Amino acid sequence: MSFHQLARRYMSRQRGRTAMLSIIFMVAILIGLIGTMILRSFEQSLLTLGEQSNAKISVSTFGANNLIEQELIDTLSALSNINWVNRVNEVVATVADIEIGIGENEEIDDASIRIQGFDDLTMDGLFSENMARLTLGYLALEDGEIIIHETLATMNDLELGDTLTFYHAGMTVAGTIAGIYMYEDSGIRNEAHTPSAFRFENLIFATPTFVNQLQQEAGFLEVNFYITDPTIIEDTRYEFENELSDTTFGVQVSDALFRRMAQPLSQTASLTTIVLGITGIGVIVVVSLLLIIWSRERQKETALLLSIGRTKVSIISQRLLEVLVIYISTFVFTIPLVFIAAPSIATFYQGVVGLNDMEDFILEVGTVGVTNVFLLGLLALIVVIILSCTSVMRQSPKSIFSRND
Repeated sequence: MSFHQLARRYMSRQRGRTAMLSIIFMVAILIGLIGTMILRSFEQSLLTLGEQSNAKISVSTFGANNLIEQELIDTLSALSNINWVNRVNEVVATVADIEIGIGENEEIDDASIRIQGFDDLTMDGLFSENMARLTLGYLALEDGEIIIHETLATMNDLELGDTLTFYHAGMTVAGTIAGIYMYEDSGIRNEAHTPSAFRFENLIFATPTFVNQLQQEAGFLEVNFYITDPTIIEDTRYEFENELSDTTFGVQVSDALFRRMAQPLSQTASLTTIVLGITGIGVIVVVSLLLIIWSRERQKETALLLSIGRTKVSIISQRLLEVLVIYISTFVFTIPLVFIAAPSIATFYQGVVGLNDMEDFILEVGTVGVTNVFLLGLLALIVVIILSCTSVMRQSPKSIFSRND
């Protein structure tokens, strides 16, 4: 009789042991699959949080005489983990033929305005911090377009499409009004002595190229490099500092929002990992003890099979088949239960980590989790079964019979 026939007959006779192993395997598989799916979803969630948190590394200059050149920006942008770049610059200029607010001790001839240039106004500056709000127009500026404060617009009856002319260091540049904004905090007031360039209504927004035209120099006061993966932002900072070792530019990391958002995920992931580890060790210990006990109870059977010419490989193959059939059958039966439970799991962890698409993540990584848990469990069982049979296999059939008589 072949080893697989013996295995089938043994399982049919030992229904109680088969049921016990099935229950142990089902509990372990449920915990393993659910835990693995949640851990994999945390990895995906961290990537999503990284994109939402807008973590960045800011390179800034300490003065207008030492601007950041485009060549250096291109070099830093080529480093790993850089998503995109927002260049920032600023110039103080005069403007023709309009009225602007001035300080009480300031001459009208000395009055000036301040122009800030951003590649993307929604990512840095007043608009990104919700300190300013657009009332007319749009924020996605093209070269030659500007956004002015509504107080300046009211003082001079300016509308969208009107043109203002700016002067700086002998350079004249015209800008078309594409937007009008106001400060979100309506309680903002200027001090009486505040000079014109720093009065809130005299702040104008434009593109970095527009500011460069007035400066007649292609340089920037600050450049913000947005990070693809904030979990390795310190490694990226180290690369930046190596590239900037011969310059006087400052480097600052901004990832506080990501760390605050990621903290609940990290804590829950750590707890899940501990539970998975304890479960895995517990299952291995329990199954090992059961198989060792059952192997010892089958010593006469083993000795008889060895005495009639069965090889040790054949006997071990029989024991492997017995346990693996139970394991695989239980695994196949358990998989639908996991996916049925996925929405409830997602609802629970959504409350823990605050993610709306947790269910999508859990279902998305399910196949990978099933494969990993199945292979890991299979490998562990093979090792445990071989070890449980080894102690009996090392004894001769004669010694086994004589001890049990």
